[in-house]
Amino acid sequence: MLLPHHHLSAMRFRVASPLSSGLSLLLGLGVFTLTACDDSSSRLGSPLDGAESRPAPTDPRQLEESLREGEDESEEGESRRQEERQAWIEEMHRTADGVDWREIERQNQNAERVRRNQAARDAAALGGSGAARQPGSGQPWFWEEIGSRNQAGHTRCAAFGPERSGGRFLYVGSALGGVWRGSMTGENWTPLSDSIYGGVDDLAIVTPANLADDDIVLRRSGSSLLRSDDAGATWTVPQGLDSLRSGRRMLKAADALQTIYLFGTATIPGAGERSALFASIDGGLSFTLRYSFGIRWSGDIWVPRTAALGGSAVYVLQAGRIFVSTDDGFTFGAPLILDANATSGDLVGSESGGPRLYAALRVGSNDELHVSNDGGVTASYVRALDGLWASTTSMAAFAFDPQRLIYSGVEARRSTNGGATGTSINTWGSYYGDPANRLHADIRGISPLVISDAQGERDVVFINTDGGTYITEDGGMTVQNLSLEGLGVGQFYSTHTSTLDPDHISGGTQDQGYQVGTLTPSTGPGPSTDFDQTISGDYGHLCSGDGTHRFVYSNYPGFTLVQVGETNPQMRQVSFPANVDRLWLPPVIADPTDREAYFFLGSELHRFVKTPSSWTGTRWSNQDFGAGSSRYLTAMAFAPSDPNRAYALTDAGAIFRSTDRGVTWTQSAGGGPGTHYFYGASLLVDPTNPDRVFAAGSGYSTAGVRESVDGGSTWQARASGLPPTLVHDIEWAPDGSGDLFAATEAGAYHYDAATQTWSNAMGSEAPMTTYWSVEAVPSQQRVRFGTYGRGIWDLRLLTLDDTISTSYCGPAIPNSTGASATIRAIGSPFASANDVTLVAESLAPNSLGYFLASPGAGFVASPGGSQGNLCLGGSIGRYVGQVLNAGAAGEFSLPIDLTALPQPGGSVVAAPGDVWHFQAWYRDAIIGIPTSNFTDGAALLLR
Repeated sequence: MLLPHHHLSAMRFRVASPLSSGLSLLLGLGVFTLTACDDSSSRLGSPLDGAESRPAPTDPRQLEESLREGEDESEEGESRRQEERQAWIEEMHRTADGVDWREIERQNQNAERVRRNQAARDAAALGGSGAARQPGSGQPWFWEEIGSRNQAGHTRCAAFGPERSGGRFLYVGSALGGVWRGSMTGENWTPLSDSIYGGVDDLAIVTPANLADDDIVLRRSGSSLLRSDDAGATWTVPQGLDSLRSGRRMLKAADALQTIYLFGTATIPGAGERSALFASIDGGLSFTLRYSFGIRWSGDIWVPRTAALGGSAVYVLQAGRIFVSTDDGFTFGAPLILDANATSGDLVGSESGGPRLYAALRVGSNDELHVSNDGGVTASYVRALDGLWASTTSMAAFAFDPQRLIYSGVEARRSTNGGATGTSINTWGSYYGDPANRLHADIRGISPLVISDAQGERDVVFINTDGGTYITEDGGMTVQNLSLEGLGVGQFYSTHTSTLDPDHISGGTQDQGYQVGTLTPSTGPGPSTDFDQTISGDYGHLCSGDGTHRFVYSNYPGFTLVQVGETNPQMRQVSFPANVDRLWLPPVIADPTDREAYFFLGSELHRFVKTPSSWTGTRWSNQDFGAGSSRYLTAMAFAPSDPNRAYALTDAGAIFRSTDRGVTWTQSAGGGPGTHYFYGASLLVDPTNPDRVFAAGSGYSTAGVRESVDGGSTWQARASGLPPTLVHDIEWAPDGSGDLFAATEAGAYHYDAATQTWSNAMGSEAPMTTYWSVEAVPSQQRVRFGTYGRGIWDLRLLTLDDTISTSYCGPAIPNSTGASATIRAIGSPFASANDVTLVAESLAPNSLGYFLASPGAGFVASPGGSQGNLCLGGSIGRYVGQVLNAGAAGEFSLPIDLTALPQPGGSVVAAPGDVWHFQAWYRDAIIGIPTSNFTDGAALLLR
């Protein structure tokens, strides 16, 4: 039985040792002999080990071509791998001509932000937590954050707030994990922006007028700027930026006004799109246009960070030229030409000197370094920078040492001679042996800042990578990882939970490798579970033929990875079939009739089966899935009740069905209006009816979910209540209700089978980000989501087994049925979640009753002539107006509000650490005499 519920507030993180000792450390493409593990793993395939052959970093900005053609795995080879992943992302978001899916998603994101802002305000008005869900508004579930607790993902920028008596806060911006706040030493990480969508390109922190108030946080994501002055409970849009079309850089000046500068592209009346400079002097509440340049160009700005030089100077790199303003950006003098042929550039500066400016210009295929020692009056060419990722935050200069420079791409390099030469801080492969002191691959942004305190001022640089944020205080000589404890920004493509041991979880991520963990019960907000990264790279489409972890198949952009072994797993590599057109990260489907076999999906369908030494593949079907407007298969599923029945989808919306295990196929005559705008991402067949199947995919110009009840011959749209979005994955609810859950670009959604309607499943607790995968864990009544930016989250269905209270004062005096009535609390034990329901059971059928609450326990035998015992002491409150009927089942329940617990003198607010006691009183009849009785007592410790 499911009960209405409301859930757990937004969560935070902790992390343990980087890698546990039970797993092989980070594996590559080499071959060597392994010791045996279960399922004869020592005889299987190509083992993976050795830093020299580890899969190269897969960068979604530069989009590697993969290893299938044997490309160079060096940094230079990485930089040549261009657009395959981006093409994969684009083709999944299939739309009609002229439809901008990004704009649709921006509308979805804004609607969700507005909804959550209102929920936070409503909660605050009622005296509760801004993140708490109010009683009666919830669903029969709550959310728990699983992890990874110790493996961070892609971060982009860092900033810190003012010094307070308790120290200053460090803020970090991530890809699709939002804004985080922690200590300067990387502890106590807390998410601030789970209510808004998107990555963080820049952060600006404004000191409030009263240091007792929260810092003012401005977060830029592309052209979207949002502001919060309440630690992320609500986010608002600054005024004055309607003309902004794209953002490039946001910086805070070291002046008394705390001026915020925003540089990007804006639509200028009568002039079209131009590079433009905006500024705010009111803490980001509003911005005004200060200057527009002659053309649109991907340039940059820099403003001094120290009080000595801070104030009026603004330096702009535009059209291969340096422009200088001495009046806060209102006017600029004649520019200094560096290279008029440049197409983009980065600009940083050192306050030492005149000041000293470093400009990296993209000219053709080279990144040229130019240096000005006199603040933009003159400049000289230094050299072509090797390994630079231009047009990101790719450089850092130092306020107090003009000769120091850090620049970056796949790896970060440091220079002590003004950029004339550079030395790698560390090779990307060395991270895996020492994550605490070695940079992860793919440097996403460098944040050079100046700390001012009682000891003076000093340089500090934060380096943001695909594996979290690092700090260096010695110019890059050493680095420390600040992300080993609780920075929950993992980017998961897929998860797989073992049916043999449902505590065993495997996950495939973007550039944080293939991870394996053992579920740790949640004890509060934040991720609960550590994961081990067993191999670097990107992995998706995790699957298993028998549901266990004996053999788990997944794909990297270049080979199939096989996890062998339920415990102490080993990894095996199997090459893709040759000359088959396929996705950048192609699907792999486990064979439900043979756990040692799997299917590879491309323009052809291939089946691989285990041999004594590896897996051997053969073409399974003669069907050409690349015919017509399609290029390849994108999804496939077998019917659980009849593995001869199979369904398949293509990238162009073609739907196929098979009755002979996928050997021959028949294409459906039609999938409904707009099928050609449908990219097929997921298939789900009814567990008992092979003729019933759901298909999911792009839903921007057509229905994103469809259902067939006649074996795939005809299809009906099932998208009512679902926003126009891309549905990445769908799954059955584990409670047998026939409901569905969906992982979408716009978040997590629930499908009510009775009403055939979708609704938002995130509430106010689950993060607003891209949900990429979903799987059911029936034995634990969990729905497990892999998010692309906020790690793994579980939606726990509430049943009568989810007890969070302790029974006392029992058993109760038996009632007229001969049973002793009981009471318990279910839901979340966290006061901030405001997520508790009281349940009374084994009552007399159809009896009337109500609940009582008290901060103390007690004992009074037969009060007022009752047949039972009162187990509450001190002040006792009654839920007045909440008279309940036990019905034929002899039970009733009530969601309660922890911000308004009843007491004789008025309601009170529960707090973490409080213990509250509850009991139910109910009418009964003994030998025909109307009387009453009590349940036992339930004690609830709030956390």
